[in-house]
Amino acid sequence: MMNTFQFDTALLLVALPEIFLLSSIVVILLVDLFLTKGFKQVTYYLTQFSLFITGLLAFNLIGHPETVIFSNSFVLDNMASVFKVFMMGATMVAMVYSRHYLTQHSLFRGEYFVLVFALSIGHDGDGVWL
Repeated sequence: MMNTFQFDTALLLVALPEIFLLSSIVVILLVDLFLTKGFKQVTYYLTQFSLFITGLLAFNLIGHPETVIFSNSFVLDNMASVFKVFMMGATMVAMVYSRHYLTQHSLFRGEYFVLVFALSIGHDGDGVWL
């Protein structure tokens, strides 16, 4: 029996915002691991920068033709791209407002930022968080 599975790597470009966001989570976790307490602000700025770049990548996909990949488990259309841009913007605003509280209560740690990342990528559109 012959395997007929074919995958075009060019289709991965439609998942580029998610791929970048997941890669950013790993990089920020590793950077935060080696930062001393005085340099924890770097983690915050890296997180904000990563969210901004992810929003830009999603914004560039607005107007892209509807694409379905990964055996119909990933659908890209205009609504998905607009929602991703909105989620990245809302997450950035939430982090700006929570920064002061986290600093006052000694909760300004890298784990918070990774949790925010995971929540911003884990929504599947049906109200269920993965």
